Amino acid sequence: MGLTVTKAVGRSARALVCAATAAVAVAGGTVMTGGCSSGGTQPLPGRSVALGTEFSLAMSETVGVQNEGLAVTLTGVPEETRCPIDAICVSAGNAAVIVRVNKTGQSASDLRLNTNPANGPTGASAHGYTVRLTELQPYPSASQPKPPSAYVARLVVTKP
Repeated sequence: MGLTVTKAVGRSARALVCAATAAVAVAGGTVMTGGCSSGGTQPLPGRSVALGTEFSLAMSETVGVQNEGLAVTLTGVPEETRCPIDAICVSAGNAAVIVRVNKTGQSASDLRLNTNPANGPTGASAHGYTVRLTELQPYPSASQPKPPSAYVARLVVTKP
């Protein structure tokens, strides 16, 4: 299967051809493909990593896994209860991230991964792969709150 991408001009860039029938839309810097296989819409990553290699992923960033037809996107941080670095707490707390996993020809899967295994899994499986959260930065600060866009997750994708 081939993928042909042409550059659209203007802010509402849309268009393009995937194989003979599929459409590709360029929206907000993320290339979305639909109809190339039997699956739904998938982001094409701007960079890729080898299977089993730990990598950093910023909010809304997509990374591909080399030679696997897999893309991983950090889509949110729905929970941030970790003890701030400038506070004294009775528990460590937890942060949870949502990672979207896309496999060529399959529907996307959203995984919730936690920093504290006492609060939930640090890793989860989708499409025959395991995604594990190893770290989430920045650590919270009571005196200097950070916007959600500042988060960067350290992840590793393996194939059991």
